[in-house]
Amino acid sequence: MKTFEEIEAELINQKDGNLLEIEKFKNNKEKAERTLKIANEELIKAEETADLVAYDKAKGNISTSQHAIELYQKQLDKLESTPLVTKDDYNQLVSDIEKAADKLQDELNIKGAKLMAELKSLADESNAVYHKADELLRIAQYDVYKDADCLVASNGTRITRAVEYKRNNSVRNVYNFKYLGNTFLDDMNA
Repeated sequence: MKTFEEIEAELINQKDGNLLEIEKFKNNKEKAERTLKIANEELIKAEETADLVAYDKAKGNISTSQHAIELYQKQLDKLESTPLVTKDDYNQLVSDIEKAADKLQDELNIKGAKLMAELKSLADESNAVYHKADELLRIAQYDVYKDADCLVASNGTRITRAVEYKRNNSVRNVYNFKYLGNTFLDDMNA
């Protein structure tokens, strides 16, 4: 299987070769346009002096320059619009790029799954801290403080609100509620 680097080198090589050809024909066209301009100036001089030889030469140069410009423009149009590879080769390139990308993504997914397993372990520890804090808060509220702030209804029923440990910025919350938890990375074996 080809790597991104190999595919990129192949693509850049084809692209650069095409650009060099395009540049060559652009330069040739510009040179022909300059020659046409000079030939037109020579034609005007030949007309003013009634020099048949110079006139005939200028007319020939104009014709040759116009043909050259036309030819170079056709070549430029062809180079700029003609595919550098066949449809089958293009489809193979697409397939090679996708395979290379999938391979790299699989490698990153394995690394991600390992990190997710670590994060899950930390989230489990964080969760245990929540449960321990809630247990200690219950003991402090009901057994030690004897829930002194509770409301007592007229029939003697104690109305209370349990104190709970709350903290939004914890590994548990990030893993379970914010971004992660139950992703495909959790299901991968790291």
